[in-house]
Amino acid sequence: MQAPSYEPVYDLETSLEEAVAALLVAAGFSALTRLNSNAEFQQVRPRVAVLARENGPTAQAHFHLVPVTFEQHIDIFSMSLTLELTTEPTATGNTQHPLYRSRIRRLMAKFGPAFPDETILPYHAVCRCWTAGAEPRFDTANGIEMTTFTYSLDYMIRSDAWPAT
Repeated sequence: MQAPSYEPVYDLETSLEEAVAALLVAAGFSALTRLNSNAEFQQVRPRVAVLARENGPTAQAHFHLVPVTFEQHIDIFSMSLTLELTTEPTATGNTQHPLYRSRIRRLMAKFGPAFPDETILPYHAVCRCWTAGAEPRFDTANGIEMTTFTYSLDYMIRSDAWPAT
């Protein structure tokens, strides 16, 4: 799908965060992104906060050449994705946290080239997605358990997404 301008094409972080949040919501999670991070939502438990970071072009990056202006635009970027699962233990413990962790790992295992949904990612595609580790921890002062998952991705601008000029 051709983008109306360069802004949605180069808004890599928002598009990735929203795609992962949509995947999490479809699986029954509450997902927090920069677009919906109000104070009330931050109190929801369990929840998954989604944050993406662009790390520059990949070694496999190509250049898209704009025919009229001869500008060159990079098309594949290295991205980091952080998912932070937050749960609240009950009086009997937190048996749900490991279950949620497992479900997130399963969902992210499917996120990659097998995730071609152009309704969620109209201008981008995930070339590769792999885990870079997970860090569980307790915040006893606030009574919560958290796990931070880190993923590395190769994230591509679709060849038909470039605006006409």
